Formats: sequence, C-alpha cells, structure tokens
Amino acid sequence: MLALMNGADIDPRADVYHPQRIVLEEGVRIGPRAIINYRSGRTELPPDRPWNLRIGENTKIMPDAKLIPQQGFIDIGANCTVQYGCVLYGVGGLTIGDHTRIAAGTIIAPMNHTFTDLTRPIWQQPETAEGITIGKDCWIGAGVRITDGVSIGNGCVVGAGSVVTRDIPHYSIALGVPARVVESRIQRSATQTKAG
Repeated sequence: MLALMNGADIDPRADVYHPQRIVLEEGVRIGPRAIINYRSGRTELPPDRPWNLRIGENTKIMPDAKLIPQQGFIDIGANCTVQYGCVLYGVGGLTIGDHTRIAAGTIIAPMNHTFTDLTRPIWQQPETAEGITIGKDCWIGAGVRITDGVSIGNGCVVGAGSVVTRDIPHYSIALGVPARVVESRIQRSATQTKAG
C-alpha cells in the first residue's frame, strides 16, 4: 500500500506513520530506514491544513532521515534533498522552500525547553515553539543545528557544523557557533562578474 503514494516511491524498509496525514507529490523518493511522520497522530488537524507532513515533487528523503512533526507540521518544497541521518522536528512548524539541500546529520528543532523553575525537572516545564522557516535554494551544510524561531532567507549557504540561533538574511553565507554572516552571495556574484 505504501510502495506508491500519489506517484511517490517509498522504500519498503522505511517506517511511515499516519499516512492519511501525509501529502506526497509526484516523484518523491523516501529511502530505506527513514522514519516519516512519527508521533503526528495525537492532535486534531486544522481545517486549512489537513496534514502533518507535506513533501513537494521530486524531493528525496535519504536513508536514516527522520521527519517528526509531532503536534506541528513539516512542509518541504519541490526538488529538495534531506540527506542521510538528518532529524527534522515540526513542533512549532517547519517550512523548507523549493530546491533546498539539507546535508547529512543536520538537526532542525522548532521547539525549545524552558528551565527557569528549579523546583521541577526540565522535562516537566513548558516548551516554547515559534517555528522555523528555511527559504528557497538554500544549502544547509553537514551537521548544522538550527534552533527555534529562526528564519533563513532564500539562497543562503550555512557552513558545515554551524549552529543557527538567529535569522539569516537572503543570499547570505553564514558560518560558526553561533552562525554569523561572513559574506553576501550577491556581493560575491557582483565581484566575480566585474572580474570576468
């Protein structure tokens, strides 16, 4: 039943939960051992979004990636890749634009724990969940961590191992822990055009 869903190709070794809450567009490929839509069946869906997980056409979810919307959602655009071993949560909502590449081992977490009450264990304290947006045509390097409340603009490059804790403007190159903008792709392009 899950081998082909709306023209999508799902490896039989992938674990797919709550398929009635998933939208897969034509050409989606989900690799072996991927975990898809885990822990998404516990809450009511809003009428304007009758799904927890949407994956756009020709997007590839590689082996061992985990997409975990929980009570939120994950919305991935067309022609994207989510590489080996990535973990994408959706508690506060995660939106990824078309043509974006998420390299291996990246963790994206649109939620956070509070820990101000010293009389209670952290896991018993409230969570916050603002959401994360990643624009179109971005390259998120291997092992990047993206924290809640962050917006990454269109055309950004985030260097491997970076930790993104604040917004990154369109067409920026950002590196480090925490990630800082080190260059503009627009300026780099203009410089190369003049040199050529």
